[in-house]
Amino acid sequence: MTTPERPNLAPYIDANDYLWNSTAQIWDEMDTILNQGRKKDMRKLKKLEEDFQTFNQAFDALVHDSNPSPVIRLLENQAEDLRAHSAGDENTKIIQELKRLATDLSRAA
Repeated sequence: MTTPERPNLAPYIDANDYLWNSTAQIWDEMDTILNQGRKKDMRKLKKLEEDFQTFNQAFDALVHDSNPSPVIRLLENQAEDLRAHSAGDENTKIIQELKRLATDLSRAA
């Protein structure tokens, strides 16, 4: 009798960690803006709320639906956005890490 092959969970765990940390960072930024009550930051708060919703939906898709596709797209979009807004080698390691996470998760799916 053969033992069924175990799925490679490491990419799922890595993606989960990234989503969890990113969501916590967004939440902290939102909390800071709300506590300071500065009206000039309301546009930034709106953007953070949208980002929070996007990350939350991706997290739910990965954890509850076992659907990595939204997370892969999110990781790829994050890498492209960072590349578009970075000068030279700035954020190169972060971009490479996001691409690695997306590739590993895609292979494991």
